[in-house]
Amino acid sequence: MSFRMKSMKPGSERPRAYANLSRFDNRRIFISVMVAGLLMIALAAGFSIYRLAFNKVVETPSPTFDLTSLQIRGEQPPAQPQVDAANPCMVLQEHLELLRRKDYGQAYNGLCTGLKSMTSLTDFTNNARLNAALFRDVQGYRFNSFQSSGTAASADGYMVYNSGGKSRVQAQFSKQPDGWKIALMTVIYQ
Repeated sequence: MSFRMKSMKPGSERPRAYANLSRFDNRRIFISVMVAGLLMIALAAGFSIYRLAFNKVVETPSPTFDLTSLQIRGEQPPAQPQVDAANPCMVLQEHLELLRRKDYGQAYNGLCTGLKSMTSLTDFTNNARLNAALFRDVQGYRFNSFQSSGTAASADGYMVYNSGGKSRVQAQFSKQPDGWKIALMTVIYQ
């Protein structure tokens, strides 16, 4: 087989590798690009409308803590001038919040050693699950003051629910080397 090259006349141009596009072809490409762009914009707008209108995630607000016990030190011997952020009222509110979030291991760590020796983590967890209805739908905690006598303390207050109800909470505390720990707690729905 032999390949023959077409003879070219002198002064003529070599044929191009691509054809010149007509004006009609240019318009067709432009319209295709415009349609594709409009489809992308419509798709993005539809996705945005779906996210705004139908894909709603409702977050339940966490309960409010009563911080007045940080300023009112309760009935106790003369105290240091600094604020005690680990006072019995705050320890009790943190314990109740851990129970509400079902973090039973952390809540169990908030018990004093005497109470831990009488109750295992399994018994504590089972009891907390049985009484889980008391810790649902909590709007806030109301513990204004506490009474302390050195190594023992007591605090009482309320858990307020979104429905308007409340539970009375009474607790006894024991001073341990790592802070106040709960020795006894009673929650009564009112």
